[in-house]
Amino acid sequence: MLEPYRQQLVVDYTSASNVWFPIRIANYTYDRSTHMALRWLSVAVVGLATASATALLAWLVSPVSPGVAAVVFGFTALPFGAMLGWILIVAPVTADQTYTSGDSVESHWTTAASSGTATDLVTVVGLTLAVVAITRVDPPATLLLTGLLLAAFASFTARYAFARYRALSE
Repeated sequence: MLEPYRQQLVVDYTSASNVWFPIRIANYTYDRSTHMALRWLSVAVVGLATASATALLAWLVSPVSPGVAAVVFGFTALPFGAMLGWILIVAPVTADQTYTSGDSVESHWTTAASSGTATDLVTVVGLTLAVVAITRVDPPATLLLTGLLLAAFASFTARYAFARYRALSE
């Protein structure tokens, strides 16, 4: 069902005749601005879902005042959920891949995966410290560092595979 929809999104933007182009989805025709508005609405839905899941998790694990913890963590997670939605829904359409002439494609994938992994690790450390502070547990440092190392491996592998998939599917 999505394949004809994806084929209609391939548009030559250099032509003057493509200033306004219709996109036909299930007997409804949307112009470009409506299509982008639907994407941004989807970003809001992903952000709210992420914030709700985080609030639910905080409510479930908080031993003291779970309602306050749920509200604080939900509002704190909302911008990060919106960023996640933007990365998943808007960025693949609007962002162009740029390659330096001396670099190989694989080195570009590695650089993109490494830079994203650093951000992921900062997020994992912050969330782990928050959970440790809320639940008042004292896990051994070896367990925390092993978990951080596994998160780094998983993040790099997933980001590299996703960059490779995006480049090869174009």
